[in-house]
Amino acid sequence: DPETDSLADAGRAAALAVDPLDSDTRIQEITRMVAESVVDLAALQRSLQRTLQSTEDTLVQQARMARMARGIPDDLPGDLPDDLPDDRPQAALTTA
Repeated sequence: DPETDSLADAGRAAALAVDPLDSDTRIQEITRMVAESVVDLAALQRSLQRTLQSTEDTLVQQARMARMARGIPDDLPGDLPDDLPDDRPQAALTTA
């Protein structure tokens, strides 16, 4: 039907027509959303940095307490090496 084809062609033409004002508005909306996302990501990064610093501080404190419990002076540098003697008594291995 020629009338239906004409209406379809008019609909396609209207769909393809770009309103510059509408495009600018959409670009501004997207720009605002991206800016808000950047602010949110920066806040998340600061929060993660604070949590990481708190965790590191807690680990340092825990290492200090472990050294004190083992009778090792707190002024020794670094972490406890694995080859320090263990103060716990060792079970004797016996063979029957």
